[in-house]
Amino acid sequence: MDPHCDGCFFLFKTLESCPRDYPFDNGNILEMLLEIFWLFGSLQPFIIVAVLIWCIFWKKSLRSFLILMNLIIIVFINELIFKKILSETRPKGACSSSFGLPSGHSAFAGALMVWFILEWTMFHELASFKTSRHYSKIRNIIIIFAPVNPISRNFLNYHSEKQVLVGFIEGSVWAFMFFYFVILMHKNSADSWSSRLMQRLKKMKLKDDFASFVGGDHFQLLDEETDEGINDNTFQLINLLPLRSDVNRFMKMRENRNSLSMDMKL
Repeated sequence: MDPHCDGCFFLFKTLESCPRDYPFDNGNILEMLLEIFWLFGSLQPFIIVAVLIWCIFWKKSLRSFLILMNLIIIVFINELIFKKILSETRPKGACSSSFGLPSGHSAFAGALMVWFILEWTMFHELASFKTSRHYSKIRNIIIIFAPVNPISRNFLNYHSEKQVLVGFIEGSVWAFMFFYFVILMHKNSADSWSSRLMQRLKKMKLKDDFASFVGGDHFQLLDEETDEGINDNTFQLINLLPLRSDVNRFMKMRENRNSLSMDMKL
């Protein structure tokens, strides 16, 4: 561990975000500002988690809860499984003695960025959370600045380039998987595991702002965009999730293909 780590501010050291000394020792304003920028980038996950917790408890947002679960689960998987299996040390002089591959901060950033990209591309523009006045600004800021987090981990000497790249890919792949799980969870089948899970979440008194349209009955809105209209199968698939019409068509075809495959096996 580098000697400058001992003089690192306690909070930064606890959060594994110690800035380097030499940009401040040299007195170069540009290098100092850049180091502060990397410090902020490294602290991103803790700021985002705090904001999500605020949205869950004060706004009763189920969407915020799902995003938080997406991030927490991948960090736990990374720390408790992948790092222990791969057991790769951090770069020499890093202010942390734990294993470094994959980077947990980078996995967090990848999972967050991909989640917002999937929301942006897959959900109808009238989905309730997308009609928020600040949604598009927040989405763009997260997508643009999420990569700053893994880059900062490399510049602050907590991870090598390989460790942050593997972590970012890991988090991105996980976000695809978890997002698809959430879509399945919102299927409205009374006897399904997803319905039982949704009932348990409702007991937490969270508002399902992830699965509602603004401006009326979303069955009618979706019906106007589809060539075939709403039939029983489509109703079963989309009545709780405001996806774009092309996404609904794809999921409907996929479900019909799976049903046909199961019928052939029987």
